[in-house]
Amino acid sequence: MGKLTIADIINEKIEASVYGVPIDAAVGKSTDFSKGLSQGQAGTASLVRTTAISVAGKCIPVSSIVVVFGGGAASDKKCGSGDPDEKMWTISLDSPIATFKESVTSLGELVAEAQGGIGIFGLSISFSGVHESNGVVSGTVVVNWEENIAGQRVVIIRQSLPFSIRGRARIYEDSFDVIWGIRVSVYVEVYAQLNPNSVCVEARARWPGGNAGDTHCEPF
Repeated sequence: MGKLTIADIINEKIEASVYGVPIDAAVGKSTDFSKGLSQGQAGTASLVRTTAISVAGKCIPVSSIVVVFGGGAASDKKCGSGDPDEKMWTISLDSPIATFKESVTSLGELVAEAQGGIGIFGLSISFSGVHESNGVVSGTVVVNWEENIAGQRVVIIRQSLPFSIRGRARIYEDSFDVIWGIRVSVYVEVYAQLNPNSVCVEARARWPGGNAGDTHCEPF
């Protein structure tokens, strides 16, 4: 199965506010870091002890030492610890974040970790009871698709879908707001061929500006 990109693309559009207290130690200019880490963020790179991260109005306590770029703004006091030295930085959720442990993760993953971790995500597809009778292929396909979007578990589809088809048929379709007004349309199509016998399913999600999905086939 290929790696899906819904979370990557949507998280790119979502910004979070990082609240923290600067540690009295600069760690160089952003140009001293790889482009993959700084992603165009300007200014001096400094160590900050985070107190919280605010995503879409939700204040999530996060205690970690991270590298940020620029001096930050005065805290708006809507989140964080209320420390008089506290500042805030606005960063997109897919921005790489270097931690004091000298590891690089993303801000979205840091949010998820602060909430106890939310598991392994992606699309999984399996078939059961597939058989053919008089040119009609029947069976059940199980589709589970979850994504980590903005540090939250988002179910794209979790269905057990019976089917009975000749050729190709759409067996599932839905449309919903996945997060903050971003509407996603999801469909599942099953198709089969005989001699040699195989059955395939295509699961795909579409939203303004992008789409993601995968196709899985099995012999029967």
